[in-house]
Amino acid sequence: MANENPHSSNYRAYLFAALSITLLALSAWVIWNDEFGLRPWKHYQKEYKSLKHDKLEKDYQQALQDFRRSGGARRLAMLEAQLAKAEEAFKQKGVHDRYVELNAQLDDLHAKMATNQKELQMTRGQFLETEYYFTKTQKPEYKKKMDELQRQIDTIDGKGKALLVKEEPIRQAIYKLTGGMTEIRAEIEAIRKSLEERKEKIANNDKAPIEIKQYLIKDTDKADRCVSCHAGIESNVQVSKKEPYTKHPLGFVYLGHHDPTKFGCTFCHRGQGRATTTIEKAHGNVKHWEEPMLKGNMTQTSCLNCHGDIKNLRGAEKIANDTELIRKYGCYSCHKIPGYEGMGDVGPELTNVGTKVNYSWAVRWLMDPKKYFSTARMPKFFFTKDQAEAIADYLFSMSGTTRHDVDYATATPNEQLVEQGKMLWSQARCNLCHMTNGKGGNHIKVYAPDLSKAGSKVNKTWLFNWIKDPNKYFPGTRMPRFRFTDQEINALVEYIVSEYQDDEAESAYTTPVQISAASIKKGKDLIQQYGCYGCHKIQGMEMVQVAPSLKSQGVTFLRSDEMREKIGTELSSIGSKPVDLLDFGKLKKSIPNDRLSYIKQKLRDPRGFRLGLRMPNFGLSEKEVNELAAVLYGFTDSNVPVRFLVPSRQELEKMAGVPGYKFTGDFAKVISDVKCTNCHTIKGIGADYAPDLSLAGSKLQESWIRSFLANPDVIRPLLQQMPKLGLTMGPKPAKITMPKFNLGVQKVEDTNRSDVDVVVNYFQQELVTPDIPKDLPVIADIVMPEQIAMGKKLYDQKGCVACHQIGADGGAVGPNLSNVGNRLRAGFIFKHLENSRKFKPDIVEPNYGFTERERIFLTNYLMTLKLTAK
Repeated sequence: MANENPHSSNYRAYLFAALSITLLALSAWVIWNDEFGLRPWKHYQKEYKSLKHDKLEKDYQQALQDFRRSGGARRLAMLEAQLAKAEEAFKQKGVHDRYVELNAQLDDLHAKMATNQKELQMTRGQFLETEYYFTKTQKPEYKKKMDELQRQIDTIDGKGKALLVKEEPIRQAIYKLTGGMTEIRAEIEAIRKSLEERKEKIANNDKAPIEIKQYLIKDTDKADRCVSCHAGIESNVQVSKKEPYTKHPLGFVYLGHHDPTKFGCTFCHRGQGRATTTIEKAHGNVKHWEEPMLKGNMTQTSCLNCHGDIKNLRGAEKIANDTELIRKYGCYSCHKIPGYEGMGDVGPELTNVGTKVNYSWAVRWLMDPKKYFSTARMPKFFFTKDQAEAIADYLFSMSGTTRHDVDYATATPNEQLVEQGKMLWSQARCNLCHMTNGKGGNHIKVYAPDLSKAGSKVNKTWLFNWIKDPNKYFPGTRMPRFRFTDQEINALVEYIVSEYQDDEAESAYTTPVQISAASIKKGKDLIQQYGCYGCHKIQGMEMVQVAPSLKSQGVTFLRSDEMREKIGTELSSIGSKPVDLLDFGKLKKSIPNDRLSYIKQKLRDPRGFRLGLRMPNFGLSEKEVNELAAVLYGFTDSNVPVRFLVPSRQELEKMAGVPGYKFTGDFAKVISDVKCTNCHTIKGIGADYAPDLSLAGSKLQESWIRSFLANPDVIRPLLQQMPKLGLTMGPKPAKITMPKFNLGVQKVEDTNRSDVDVVVNYFQQELVTPDIPKDLPVIADIVMPEQIAMGKKLYDQKGCVACHQIGADGGAVGPNLSNVGNRLRAGFIFKHLENSRKFKPDIVEPNYGFTERERIFLTNYLMTLKLTAK
């Protein structure tokens, strides 16, 4: 090695040193990264412990300050001095010996009392046995033995009472000897305990280990370690509003019903529960992870996985409101969505539309519904004028052979009929459902057509027939039959046609033009291509294929009969469809490639991904896009354990083999005609716009029902929906929620009874409950006038006047009680006062805890509140 180049040796030394330093640095980084970089939860737990320590320390100091300010320290010092004095006195000669002697006497006395009690129990047992045989046989020897045993019981009981008399002096003597040391110690302990518990909480927090924490949920195959970072999520103590140190929002609602140890975190929030190395991984924001964490109100979408009915589910208000968009826009008409199978058509039948509307209107509407009405629910299909005319030709060909318009704008209206129709419009409260010129339409869930331009749209003859009997033209329609006379219908038609004209309307076909066969064929092909029959019944197209289902098994095509008839419990899974199976098309580089972004873009611009797509554009606002996307994102194929499921009432009834409630007899005919369930709920069927009538027979008096149906009146002042017509002529419109259906003036089909008779009879026979008594309990020792006076006093004392109106006095939050004596049954009022939430859980009226007698007094007073019929 003598010939070795010294420069080469130095080079190797430098290289070795550099590599060694690099290795050392790399090793140090690996250790640091393993300890800190890949374990961010350690930092969060340490920070949370520090924040919690500060919070607990602050609370302790505040409690200590309050303790001193309230004189607790002085009280404690005084008690300690008393205890020291008592202990010193207890040490005096002879005191302790006397204390031991008294305790021995007390123990001996307790032993005698125990023996006496045991003897008493045995004797009573013998007495009961003898009494049983005597009752069964009536033999005199058993009666004689009973008398003997009763004498023994009296003797033994007397001994026990004598022993009790001896006990108290001994206890008093012991207390005098000890100076009340036991009681003083107990009070000192109680005073110290509250402060010591706070100090113990601080110590326990400081001792808490820094470690991985997780919830292992075996039946969902989840190990959620979210609490390793979100250390305070279950705590009742808010140490910080900053993530991840804050407590769970609305914990009493969510965690109170969903124990994290049983549900975990990711079943509701999604995310990658096992990941702990980075926040992004834990939140599932990594490629190929199909369940990124839900943020904000989006978390409510998970409620759809377990709850069969979220309508009144606390904590799910946002998603429950969002699901209404599914019904509003009729998504179920084209796409199979569990729970919406039997919803029916979202649009009217088009078979005879040629007898209903003007041809020019139909073409204009088909080209762009929202341009005609900004509130239109029908989407835009981007038809050219030629295409729109072809579709209109096909539809008009089913009821005629020509394109035709009727121009009522140039006709001279019958002013007398118009005025009469104007009054009828007000009396029937048409504006409750129908919007006109931006006013009305308060019952938003009915989705009735806007009539602002109806005069340029519909044919008078059709409108007359429609108002006369809506069900005849469109079976299943929500519009009730108002029982108008023909003269009244003519007046209403004249008013609508003359009042609500479209200034931009064109009537190009006042002279009919023959429809060509080629155009009819083209229109039929377009209808089949775009699936108009998904929303509308069209004769001859009941069996045509419609839009793809959103099922996880892959894309399938459903026939319209399957859409209406097939009912299953499987879940749609668009909210869990793998991102790799979503076709972003030409927007792949323009929008984030995730499921939620895809759904939102599909709702904004359904045909934007590529050419050839057929889904129309609903013109949704960004708010509606976000709301509808949230609902669709909640339709998943999650593996939901049976213990998580909360079936709806309908599902429970189905599982129990209980048939769903159905209206029967003549009442079924009336309710089909008048559409009571558009507003009212009856036995779980219907809407919640108006009071629930499920117990109407037990709640309402027959005479009042008859009077109200004939002439509806205000019951809840804050809920009145005055028709917003701005009328200046004629009587002032009544402030009423319920339309006037002219009930009682016609006989029910195939019967000799009026519809009011049918309704009243059904209420009294079917809509009743044994929980509500028919009559009040009787108080015999107080005359009725005094009971009424005491009820009035209770009414005033409880401040009922703040919410309820009697005459001109009182609030308007609750029902008007001016005529409650004629309206409600006494038994219902009596039961309602016992628990106001028994029959209506969401009622705002408090429970006052009235005694039975108070409820009787108050009921008797309320039953005196009656209005005299004029």
